[in-house]
Amino acid sequence: AARGLGNGIQLPKSMADACELILLNLGNLPSSRAAASVGDKKKSKSLSEQKRRRPFTFDYFVDAIMTNGASLVSDENRWYGRDGGDAWVMDISALISEDEAEGVDEAMDVKSELKKKTPVPVTFTLDTKTANAATAAKNGESSDDVKMYQEQCEAAAADAFGRILDRSRSVRDPSIADFGNQIAARMAWTLKKLKPQNELKGASNATIEGATTISKKVTDANAKNKSLDNLPSFAKEFPLVSSCIQFDLETNAMRSDGVENESLVPKPTSSLTQRLLNEAFLGVEEEDKGSVDNCERFDKTLELYISSVLQACEKADEKPMDNQRKKLASAAASSLSKDLGLLPAVTESALELASRLCDIDEISKKAAEASRKTSNQNLATAAATNAAKAASEKRAKAILLALRDAAFQRSKSGVRQYAVNCAVGLASGRLPASQAVEEMALKLVMNVLYPKATDLA
Repeated sequence: AARGLGNGIQLPKSMADACELILLNLGNLPSSRAAASVGDKKKSKSLSEQKRRRPFTFDYFVDAIMTNGASLVSDENRWYGRDGGDAWVMDISALISEDEAEGVDEAMDVKSELKKKTPVPVTFTLDTKTANAATAAKNGESSDDVKMYQEQCEAAAADAFGRILDRSRSVRDPSIADFGNQIAARMAWTLKKLKPQNELKGASNATIEGATTISKKVTDANAKNKSLDNLPSFAKEFPLVSSCIQFDLETNAMRSDGVENESLVPKPTSSLTQRLLNEAFLGVEEEDKGSVDNCERFDKTLELYISSVLQACEKADEKPMDNQRKKLASAAASSLSKDLGLLPAVTESALELASRLCDIDEISKKAAEASRKTSNQNLATAAATNAAKAASEKRAKAILLALRDAAFQRSKSGVRQYAVNCAVGLASGRLPASQAVEEMALKLVMNVLYPKATDLA
């Protein structure tokens, strides 16, 4: 019955509704356990005894439903699972004996005064093998059991980290989502070199791929620019940070999907990426310092974030017909333009890297070619290509506005000067940009930056 419920019923999000559903389905359980009917009598008897070693309790039933039947598979290696292995032993003998004593008193009609009951704690004991492996790992010993124990510790941490992010994404209360983002940001920097699992593993690989691709393009464009050479190694050194950046971009795309006004969508006060950057800016790290210093950690994280946005925009331009890529690129560019104005600091390399969003010459050529070859057969393709060009120009305009804000609002003179240099570079053709973007950059320099601030002029 538990296996059938686990495979066939998805519990609602409300805990009250989930409990009512479980209590209602308890009435569908048979009064007695079904006997084994596989093989001969001896084999069926051994199978029945093997199944009955584990008592069928309410917790066992709830876990079977909550895990969709996964808890029914016993895995002794996963010692950290609640009912996934046999490493933890729960002792409730004191509670059972007390209940039985009360039942006997009621049956004999023994009248006694009511006594105040003290709660009896339920004890959980770790088996000897796992406990010895934990002690040996703490002492720095090496063996097969210690290796397996450490691997399971990492798997447990990765599972817990993934559950926190999933909860932050699905919860409706923005305050709870923001609290989850705070915990996840701190854990991402603390759990160094911890390999993510499941969905986060793909997100981490996508971020590392984007960092590698963008750093190679920057190096090919300017051989003297070596600022992004260490970016892929930084992404591999902190895989949870890499996975969080891509996870947050996808979450923003999901929240804005199908909503005309994004301001109506309840969002946490600070996104997961902002929390990561704030933790890096404050220099929060574990005891063992990595290859990246505190002063460089914030710079590398910001560059990794911008490279992920650039990768998302380039993939959207490669396939203009892919709606999922278009939504991800739109949400990523919108978040980047806002974050550049909210972050506690902005580096010169980050501004130059963000200016690469203005390099839309390739999609402009695709749109022009599609317009020349327009026919009834490829009319949809031409329309999608022109829409992708318009979206790219919109993203480039948002970056120009971000450069304007950095030039006027930042306190460091070096950052303000570099923002002006990037705008002038886009207008003069020193930085790669399309003709339409160069015209917008020229208007920004001549009509806004030059006449409204003498120091910028």
